[in-house]
Amino acid sequence: MCLESGEEHRIMKEMSWRDHEFDRFLFFCSVYIYNNDEEIRERRMQTNVQATGEEIYICIH
Repeated sequence: MCLESGEEHRIMKEMSWRDHEFDRFLFFCSVYIYNNDEEIRERRMQTNVQATGEEIYICIH
């Protein structure tokens, strides 16, 4: 979780599975941005990472 100037950024890992063909994990994340209780904007991102077994934390600025 990342807090900056009245904005709260939350990242939830919706689903992850192993892509055996490329030997990597695919993470689909939803980023919900709450800006001072105003309307919520949503951004979706897809991150492809090598299968290292490590957790990944993303902070959007």
